[in-house]
Amino acid sequence: YILKTITRAEQKVLLRILPRYYEYMRCSPRTLISRLHGCYCLTMHGQSRYFIVMGSLWHQAAPIHLKYDLKGSSLDRRANSRTSTNGRRTGLMLDLDHVDVQRKLQLPPSVSLALRAQCGADVGLLRDLGLMD
Repeated sequence: YILKTITRAEQKVLLRILPRYYEYMRCSPRTLISRLHGCYCLTMHGQSRYFIVMGSLWHQAAPIHLKYDLKGSSLDRRANSRTSTNGRRTGLMLDLDHVDVQRKLQLPPSVSLALRAQCGADVGLLRDLGLMD
């Protein structure tokens, strides 16, 4: 699991979209959208902190060779990369690092089509909820 702090405004948005989000997640087992397991507010000494609990996308059976945090932007999107003893990059990379490496994801046609369809459906939900253009 991953805990992420959010603002009160973000919590309000999450609660507003929750019914549609829940239904989509229930009907879309292959979605690439993070699964939210809880939304909480912790108040101590008069101060409130809001946070969500998400399922980790990194908990996979297959080894992960490269990790990227892609935002679709080029502004300050190059990591201070490190290399291991075998010359491979290590650590979390950003958008421009992906461009620099010039690697392509090679998938069988059926997997590629399924992935594109799922991405399209996920983006459609996020657009309909007013979370992205």
